[in-house]
Amino acid sequence: YEWSRENNYAFESLAQLLRIKLRETVREEKSGTYGVSLSAESWFTPRERYRISIRWGCEPSRVDELTAAVFSVIDSVKNAGPDDLDLVKIRESQLRSFETDVRENSWWNDRLGNAYWANYDHELIIKVPEQVATLSREIIQDAALRYFNEQNVSRFVLLPEKK
Repeated sequence: YEWSRENNYAFESLAQLLRIKLRETVREEKSGTYGVSLSAESWFTPRERYRISIRWGCEPSRVDELTAAVFSVIDSVKNAGPDDLDLVKIRESQLRSFETDVRENSWWNDRLGNAYWANYDHELIIKVPEQVATLSREIIQDAALRYFNEQNVSRFVLLPEKK
């Protein structure tokens, strides 16, 4: 993982798209769970790295089916990227978040701290709308190809105790 403003933005946008698609597929289409959760984290110290975790609860008999659905969503993003409607949803959500976040001291503290530690121009912090305008299908698709590879996957299934 190369920690940069551009890579972090692509990574966060990919995570946002996957939250939408996983909810639509696993919860709504498959009726497989009450909720599916995706967390995406990146670090630049002590070394640059990232982690994406996807979690859900379901009937034990549906684990393989829903796992296949999750990987199908990921493969779809890797192969085609987001559709136009999802791209609009992501952009609008990011702009709404920015409009409310800039009013919070904690947001400024976090962003200024990141700019300092990562040594990038702190004036870019307020240029979120410009960055959102650059978001494209290709940026998200490239991020999916970069951050999802089959060699680095851990799968954990917790089953109820047999009585």
